[in-house]
Amino acid sequence: MRQTQKTEKKDNRKSILLIALLLMLVAIIGFGGYTLSKYITSKSKTGTAQVAKWGFTVDADNSKLFGSQYKWNQNVMASTTDGTGTVTVKADTDNTRNLVAPGTTGSMTFSVKGKAEVLAQVEMKVADGYTDIALKLAKDGHNYTYNPVKWTLKKGTGALVTNGTLEDVVNAINGQYKTEGTTDTATIAIGTEINDEYTLSWAWAFEGTEVPAGVEGLTSDALDTLLGQGTATEANGYALTYVSTVKFELNISVTQRKN
Repeated sequence: MRQTQKTEKKDNRKSILLIALLLMLVAIIGFGGYTLSKYITSKSKTGTAQVAKWGFTVDADNSKLFGSQYKWNQNVMASTTDGTGTVTVKADTDNTRNLVAPGTTGSMTFSVKGKAEVLAQVEMKVADGYTDIALKLAKDGHNYTYNPVKWTLKKGTGALVTNGTLEDVVNAINGQYKTEGTTDTATIAIGTEINDEYTLSWAWAFEGTEVPAGVEGLTSDALDTLLGQGTATEANGYALTYVSTVKFELNISVTQRKN
C-alpha cells in the first residue's frame, strides 16, 4: 500500500512538473513572441512625370510679298509676283532686287498656333528702322507726305488695317497680345489654344491714288512719276524728299513664362 502511494505521489510530482514546463513553454512562445514583435505602419508610393507639352508653332511665308518681276494677275486685277501672262515689271539687272511700282501688289502670311501645359507669352513686333515708300513735300512751312503703297492687315477674316500706311500696320502688329489698355505682354493661360492667322498685303494703285490734302497742282500720276525718277528736288513750288525703299523686320516669338 505504501509503495502504491509513493508511486502515485511520484507520478503526481512528475505531472505537476510537466504541467509547469508546458506553462513555461507557452509563456515563452506566447508572451516572449509578443514582446519581440514591433509596430509597423507602411505605405508605398511611386513617382512618375512627363515633360510638360509645348505645342506652339510660328510660321511665316513672305515668298509672295515682293519680287524682281511681276505678271498681270486677272484674279486681283493687278501685277503680282506669282501671276500669269506677260511680265509687266522686271528689274533691269541680274541681282534680283525686289521692286514696287504702280499697278503691283503682294502679300505674306504668318501665324501663331497651338497650346501648352505651361504659362506662355506671345511677342509680335516690327523692329525699329522700318521705312515706307514716300514722297515728302514742303511748301510755305507746310509738310505733306504722299504714301502710294497702301497696306492691309487681316487677322483671320477681320481687318486690323485697311488701305493704311506701313506705320499703321506696325502699330497694329506691335499691339497684338497685349493686356488690354496697357503695353504689357499678356500671359497665355495654361491650356489656352491659339489659332491666329494673319495676312499682310500691299498694293500700289496704277492710277487714282489720293493726293495729300493741301497739295495743289500735282496729280497722283505726277507724284508717282517723281517717285519713279527720284531726281527732282522741286516740283510746282514744293521741295521734295524721297524715301525709295520699303523695308521692315517682323519678329514673332512664343516663350514660356514664370508667372
